[in-house]
Amino acid sequence: MGSVGLMSDTLALVGKGKGKGYPRTRDEVTALPYAQLGLGRGGLEGPRGILVLADVLGEELVWISGNRVHIVTLRGRVVRTTGLHSDFAGTSFRGEDLWDLTDPARAALSATSLERIVRIEPGQAPAVKMSSLFAADGEERIEILGEAIDTIRYREEIDVPEWRWKAVNQWWLDPRTRMAWRSVQHLTPDQPPLLLEILKRPA
Repeated sequence: MGSVGLMSDTLALVGKGKGKGYPRTRDEVTALPYAQLGLGRGGLEGPRGILVLADVLGEELVWISGNRVHIVTLRGRVVRTTGLHSDFAGTSFRGEDLWDLTDPARAALSATSLERIVRIEPGQAPAVKMSSLFAADGEERIEILGEAIDTIRYREEIDVPEWRWKAVNQWWLDPRTRMAWRSVQHLTPDQPPLLLEILKRPA
């Protein structure tokens, strides 16, 4: 079972895939020598596929699907994409992000803010400011492909005044490493949120 077979499992993500399960089992994912990212449309209830880690650019991870969707993440946050209805062409940060602000001693984090500048394609829309306000929702044990994982769940309220748009992202961070095991991220107003789950973490 090679990378071509694995990556073909992502076709359901943008095609006619239904349901919220992954096309691979935990044993099948573990047996393959690739770091793998679960990707879903519409949050926790949408169809899902699997992406493989294609490249590492410093702290950025480049994930690719069988239908040429590229997702670039920085510590779990989507910072660039290609192949979606509206793509992130670039992201720059003003301030510390969630994982820079959290540790086990600060699990009660609240009212902490971040600003990002994002550019969207296609089109010639100017870069816009995306503001975030974080708060902790408490400890939560989640399950990913049958594996139980202890996390701290955080809520991120985002606001883009230029688009007259607000949304709420969710994050499930490892309480020790601050790695994002799961997240639900809204990118633009014209497409559903993305679910990201680490199925097999990078070595």
